[in-house]
Amino acid sequence: MDNKEDYAGYLFTYFKGESEHIVDGEQVYFALSKGNDPLYWQELNGGKPVLTSDLGEKGVRDPFIIRSPLNHTFYLLATDLKIQGNGNWDRAVTEGSKAMMVWESSDLVHWSNERMVYLAPPEAGCTWAPEAIFAGH
Repeated sequence: MDNKEDYAGYLFTYFKGESEHIVDGEQVYFALSKGNDPLYWQELNGGKPVLTSDLGEKGVRDPFIIRSPLNHTFYLLATDLKIQGNGNWDRAVTEGSKAMMVWESSDLVHWSNERMVYLAPPEAGCTWAPEAIFAGH
């Protein structure tokens, strides 16, 4: 899939939030654009999470996908944070979210087990909304 013509649509990664009506809203969901039109989307996996977190806070938010130009591996990064069930934003800001979760895939269908990467020092929280770039070759 190195030619522009090989791309037929867009993959959207998202989380649904911490609503009491959506118990698994803080997991990773996928939607696929209808054709190459970024205005119309179809939820994948029957509207259920595609990736779920079993590490850290056992909830993830702010998923971000990047593809390595070196080996064409896709990396999905996400905030380690679960608010549903406790609603404690004060704790999340000062003590939570010290890590991000990372999954890897070669084809956007099959994903590795998640791994937890600590980024914040012990006295901080708010390691939120990770993004990445690849610089150089």
